[in-house]
Amino acid sequence: MDELNGGRIILPAGRKLASGSDPKPKRARLTLRALQKWSQQESQYIKGPVPRSKSSTNKAPGTSDAAYIDTLYGHGIKERILRKRSSPQLDDSAVFAVKDTAEKLANAEGTTNMILRTPMFPLEYGGLVEGGNTQWNTVAMPNIPRCYNKLSAPKPDAYLASPRGSESPWTVEQNNVVNHPRVRPYSQPVKRNTFPSLSLELKAESAGGVLTTAEAQAASSGSHSVNSMLWLLEEAKAAGLTEVDLVQDTEKKFYMSYLRSYSTFEADGIRGCNNTVKNIVDNANGPRDIKIGQALFALEPINDS
Repeated sequence: MDELNGGRIILPAGRKLASGSDPKPKRARLTLRALQKWSQQESQYIKGPVPRSKSSTNKAPGTSDAAYIDTLYGHGIKERILRKRSSPQLDDSAVFAVKDTAEKLANAEGTTNMILRTPMFPLEYGGLVEGGNTQWNTVAMPNIPRCYNKLSAPKPDAYLASPRGSESPWTVEQNNVVNHPRVRPYSQPVKRNTFPSLSLELKAESAGGVLTTAEAQAASSGSHSVNSMLWLLEEAKAAGLTEVDLVQDTEKKFYMSYLRSYSTFEADGIRGCNNTVKNIVDNANGPRDIKIGQALFALEPINDS
């Protein structure tokens, strides 16, 4: 997923924020038994299925549902470790600003999305635009017919994507493809921007939020973006683009990448999260944009079928 989509970060921003001293905490692989246990503990907060496209005939369990992990696996979404990233460090004043916000959240002062307005999450870096709390379409979601339950429509709390209009990275010809009805479900999960590259989910313990729900939600939006990239590259290859890096397999496989835990109270964690976000954005503006641009040129003029 990192080559196609820049990776994903899942940071639980709860009322009780992480303050452990271990900079590299170990993390056990999720099991259905563990998910079922957590789901029972948080059963009063479980919500119903997220609305999906009318064309779906099979139900989509809520992302808080313990059975949703089986749905993720059924559609080829699995887990692995990404390589480390590096970028310039934040200064001490920026680190202090993040810690100050974290203290306020720990004392139940303000909302959890305040953490996204700190230097820990440089969402304005790199010229991408921010969106969030808008339901994406389900057309571009992975769909393996033998898996009975369908994936829920993503609705990330926040995400970064390429801008439209005068700030768009695409030419007029490329935008002709981006805005074509056949391409639009893959290039624009929502109408405000194009090709999302980073999504974030925030959970507060006081509201019943749990990390496993955030992971399931991030897996949905991540697989949506990656599957959109795969569709675009496959279409470009069929149109004659030769330099297309696609893995041939009987079924598509999607991987959710665990990076590390970032403490909002520790300088290393704050700087590490800042670096990771910047590196993901750099990848989105660099290798990923190049792949998208080449594919869009190959598809111009776009066919209706």
